[in-house]
Amino acid sequence: MKKAVENKVFVNGTIDGYTVVAIDGTKFFGSNKKSCPECLKNIKGEKTHCFHSGAVMSTVGAGPKLVIGFEMYRPGQDSSSKDEGELNVGKNLGIDAIVRAKNNNNKSLRQVKKKVNKLNPIVTTLMGMPLKILFKIIRARWDIENSIFNNLKSECGLEHCFVHGGKAVGAVLYLIFIASNIMQMFLIRRLKKHFTTQREMVRLLVKGLYLLKYKSELIFNST
Repeated sequence: MKKAVENKVFVNGTIDGYTVVAIDGTKFFGSNKKSCPECLKNIKGEKTHCFHSGAVMSTVGAGPKLVIGFEMYRPGQDSSSKDEGELNVGKNLGIDAIVRAKNNNNKSLRQVKKKVNKLNPIVTTLMGMPLKILFKIIRARWDIENSIFNNLKSECGLEHCFVHGGKAVGAVLYLIFIASNIMQMFLIRRLKKHFTTQREMVRLLVKGLYLLKYKSELIFNST
């Protein structure tokens, strides 16, 4: 992330000049057989499902979708439902917040609904931000589900139970997120629109390594 900032990846922001991130909770992986003291648990009848979940912060909007950080949900402190964990993570961050309010009859929120002609009200600490940009940010919030979690789970093995144990799980998650960030940066910053998917890029990289093995003329001489 420091290198991305140094290379001015976010100099123009991700949404209308603002660098926007989303925080969302997700289940990393689970097992009906393996467990550790750091696991959250769902008990249904005689079966106990042990799993690890957490809140992830990542960039949304234009540009590469990078994971900035994450915090594990802790047994006995956070609910197994994602909402409480997200709140705990949000309280530890010194950033301006934009929240879509739900099922609230507060008078001020009703006034916002009427003024902008929108059904879903929003709450923010950025009082000077134009409403159009606020709604762009609210819509971009789904990037973390559609572009980030979907890619991490389908292409990067986020749902696979590699290890159990708090520190070991954290280390594996860091490796997955770092690898994903590097891949995103290379794909979008260097290859631009030459490849449509991460899977296609990895396929061609593997093919290139295979060709290097059998065609010595393709091997670069470092001198």
